[in-house]
Amino acid sequence: MMNQPPNPKQNVSSDKTKIILVIIFLGILLLALGILLGLLLRRAMQQQHPQAIPTPLCIEPTLMLGTTIFHVKSLPSDPNTYPPIPPDTPDTAYWVEGTTINYVFGLSPTPSNLTLGTSLRKGDLVSIRWADCRLEEYIVKSIEDGSLDTPALANQSGVGATIFLQTGSTAEGIVIRSGQPETRVVDTPNPEQSEIEAEISFLDTTVSPDGTTFRMGISVLNNGTKAFTLSTNDISLIPENDDPLAPLSVEPALPREIQPGAIETFYIMFPRPTASTALFRILIFSIDIQLP
Repeated sequence: MMNQPPNPKQNVSSDKTKIILVIIFLGILLLALGILLGLLLRRAMQQQHPQAIPTPLCIEPTLMLGTTIFHVKSLPSDPNTYPPIPPDTPDTAYWVEGTTINYVFGLSPTPSNLTLGTSLRKGDLVSIRWADCRLEEYIVKSIEDGSLDTPALANQSGVGATIFLQTGSTAEGIVIRSGQPETRVVDTPNPEQSEIEAEISFLDTTVSPDGTTFRMGISVLNNGTKAFTLSTNDISLIPENDDPLAPLSVEPALPREIQPGAIETFYIMFPRPTASTALFRILIFSIDIQLP
């Protein structure tokens, strides 16, 4: 049998198929290399410019009177009259819009709210936490009967917070006024000898009804660059010609870390000694005080 001569058309077709396959392979290879380079470039940029983790806002403002916490809602201000307070909201304090120096709040006459008229004391803490997490703290200066329509209720000449506790359907109620404490400031005695840089301010002091204990309020400002921790062992009272006394209790409970720039308020209860003066020690500070 005679061999058939090769078909030139078949050879040409086979060469074209090989070329197409090579082109497809090179295209896939280039595409894979492009994707790989893109991923490597993205990872390098992320390492150089890491994304910041967003910090959540406090969102819901609160008012704390003593140990009672209220959610804050706003009431539109009226230059001619005090805005009406909703009658049955025990857990809400209504802030009067426009009062930004002396903050004015209203409380409805619910049974739980009315107990504040007798449970709050002069020197108790008034703390406002706004929606942007800003904290403002005052102490109760007076608790007295007053009128909802009294113009002095919204007086903006003094710094603090005024809370009107409505006692019924009329405009009569209880006015709780708070302001900045009268302080005796103790600075860091020698910052070169200690990493703690702080400022201690003394708030009001109250004696228990039976006269056996007394409670003193202090605020601690960390005006340094490092956080420090306050523990119960850092606090003592040494009455004149007597042994040191440890606190019976501290509110809020210790230990507590105080960050740079932060102010923390504490209420310390001691046994009431017979002496009239004592040495009060906290952290690296010591100061002579008059006992109540």
